[in-house]
Amino acid sequence: MIPEKAGTEPEIRISRLKAQAVAEQAMREAHEARARAEGSLAEARAATATAQAARREAEAALSHADEQSARAREADRRAKEADPDAVLGAWRKGESLVHLLGGGWAPTSCRTFQRYRRSPEVPAK
Repeated sequence: MIPEKAGTEPEIRISRLKAQAVAEQAMREAHEARARAEGSLAEARAATATAQAARREAEAALSHADEQSARAREADRRAKEADPDAVLGAWRKGESLVHLLGGGWAPTSCRTFQRYRRSPEVPAK
């Protein structure tokens, strides 16, 4: 086999310069790609932090709504209550309505009162 003739010294120098230019361009592109990646990573971290903050705010809002709902249910329950002594007093007097603690009126007639209507006097304590 006949060895290929090596290029002349100026051709070799030009080839080296071209290779060096290509390598430098590749390095610049790699640095730019890294900078873009680091920027994307920073953006992703910022987006994650924003999402986490939004989640915490949503959880706090839900907790507050749950507390308000519980208070509303309790107020609704209490609005429908009547003082037991007032209920018995109204029943003894034959009144058909009793005043509710939360305001308003409710009927005193119920099956229990109707069942025991013959003896409206409840023994004293």
